[in-house]
Amino acid sequence: MLADGTVRDTGVNDMLNWNARNFFRGPGAWNQDVSVFKYFSIAERMKLRLTADFFNATNSPMDNNPSSGTGLQDLSTQPNDPRIIQLTLRLEW
Repeated sequence: MLADGTVRDTGVNDMLNWNARNFFRGPGAWNQDVSVFKYFSIAERMKLRLTADFFNATNSPMDNNPSSGTGLQDLSTQPNDPRIIQLTLRLEW
């Protein structure tokens, strides 16, 4: 029985966990980090390396876990950071 008095029937499928403490699985979450680099020749033995690191490259939002009291999700917040881009310039010889 939910907080508003309604009843929800749950079928047996892949969302069901027989452990009563963790009955439903929370939302799935994944992140993708990408790194791109390019070498530039300056002199015969000197190279310049430009690197771009993209953290959370696809900028995929994650959902919060449902509340244990009401079973509802707060969709106004996200547990993950937005996309972050880091540029690096490195001289090698």
